[in-house]
Amino acid sequence: MANLTDHQIMHVAESVYGTAVAVSRAVPFLPDSKADWDPTPYQGKGLWVGAPGGVFRSDRRGPGIGQGKLTEKYEAQSKGLGVVLNAAFGTSTHTVTGTAGTYQQVFTPTATGTVLPSRTVQLAVVDNAGTARPETFAGVTVDELELEVPEGPDSIATWTFTSDAKSMLTATTLGTWTPAASASLFGGWSTTAVVTLGGTITAPTTIALATSSGSAVTDLTSLTFSLKNNLDDGRWGLGTRGQPTVGRRELSLKWGQEFTAQTIRDLQISQGKTALLMTLTTGETLSLGSATLQLAFPTVFIDTGGLPDPTDGETVKGDVSASLLWDGTLMPAYVVTRTADAAL
Repeated sequence: MANLTDHQIMHVAESVYGTAVAVSRAVPFLPDSKADWDPTPYQGKGLWVGAPGGVFRSDRRGPGIGQGKLTEKYEAQSKGLGVVLNAAFGTSTHTVTGTAGTYQQVFTPTATGTVLPSRTVQLAVVDNAGTARPETFAGVTVDELELEVPEGPDSIATWTFTSDAKSMLTATTLGTWTPAASASLFGGWSTTAVVTLGGTITAPTTIALATSSGSAVTDLTSLTFSLKNNLDDGRWGLGTRGQPTVGRRELSLKWGQEFTAQTIRDLQISQGKTALLMTLTTGETLSLGSATLQLAFPTVFIDTGGLPDPTDGETVKGDVSASLLWDGTLMPAYVVTRTADAAL
C-alpha cells in the first residue's frame, strides 16, 4: 500500500521511436509535474432523423490517434538526469575523465538528422486508496527545456522538460523505484559557485571543463536558461503520427543582476557580443574534484534589462534577457556535468 507522497516518474531511452521500453531510470520529481492525454476523438456529424435538437449520436464517436503532453520537473542533481538531457539537446558525450569513477557528460543542441532521441516515460500517481496507477507514455520527444537557478540563500536549481508523446498505455507494469544513491543537489547557495561575464570561452572537451577569460561577477542574483526545439508535432498519417521534427531552435537566458556597473547597459545599446560561464559544484567528492554542473554560453547578446528602473531606496536590480546565438564555430550552449554516473 502506497501513501500520497509515493507518486513516481521513471523513464528510459528508446531505440525505436514510439516502441515502449521497460522504464529503469528513477529520479525524484517535483509535484507540479504533470501528464495529459488527448484522445483526439472522432464524431460522426451526419444528420439523423429524430435526434432531439439534432444532437449527435453516441454510437458514432470513438478515440482517434491521440496525443500526449508531459511536463517533468526535477531538482538539479548530480546523478540520473543524463538520459533526459540527451533527449532535450540531441547530442551528448559520456566519457571517463581519466580518473576511474568520475565521468564527464557534455550536452550540445545538435540533432542527428531532423529528429531528437525519444524516451518512454511512466508517471504513476497514487490514488486515495493507496494504489499506484501507472500511465506509460511512449515516443516522448522533448519540446522545451528550462534550467532555473532561483534567487535566495536556500534555492535549489530545477530542470523542467516539456514533451510530446505518441502513445499512452495504462496496463504496463509499474516500474521498480530505484533512484541513484547519494545524489547531491546544485543551487546558488554554493560558495564555490562561479559566474564569469565577458571575455572568450574555451569550449569543454570530453574530459575538460569549459574555461573563460572573462571577469568573475558576484552581482548576479538568479539565472534561467531556456531551449525551445519548436517541434512540428502535427505529422498526422493514416493510422499513426510521425515523430515530431525539430524546428528553428531558440536558446535564451534571463538573469537578475544588481545594478553595479554600466556593462550590461552598454552591451544592450551597442549590441556587442559577450559570453557567460556558470559553474556550480556540490560537497559530493568524486575521484576527480567534486560533482559539477557547468553552463557555457560563448555568444550572448543582450535584448532587454540593461537600463534598470529607479527604486524608492531599495537595491537597484535589473531583469536581463539575452539571446544565445551561433558564432559559426562554437555551439551556442554547452551543458557539462561531472558525475559518478557510470552511464548516460
